[in-house]
Amino acid sequence: LSGCKKKNPTPPSVEEVQLGKLSQTWKIKTVFLDNVDKTADYPGFTLVISGTPGASSFTYTVGGRPSTSPWLGSGTWVFGTDPQTAIIRDQGSADELNMTYAVTDAQLQISFNFTASGYQARTSNVKGAWVFTFTL
Repeated sequence: LSGCKKKNPTPPSVEEVQLGKLSQTWKIKTVFLDNVDKTADYPGFTLVISGTPGASSFTYTVGGRPSTSPWLGSGTWVFGTDPQTAIIRDQGSADELNMTYAVTDAQLQISFNFTASGYQARTSNVKGAWVFTFTL
């Protein structure tokens, strides 16, 4: 028994590492639409990302949305082609949206180009290039 070597545990996949970083309750820091600061429109905005390692899709929930937003209240997401920078929100639905992201232990930035009318009241224009920056 003393001559037996312990098996090295399988290192986590890139997806598992990124899911571990992303699975948090994120609070809004800044919001920009077409390089115009819209942070004041998003007081109290939160993004909760969760999931189980090894699953094929994960979930998100938002809170504190303004009357018109490029975010649904909740949905699913998957990693995109490069799991270190790409996610696809609501894949396979009419609301599917490719997003890029950068995450650290304390900050998440999500960027996307939104071309629909927005969710909820649908009275304001939310089309354009969005950049959401969150902190823990």
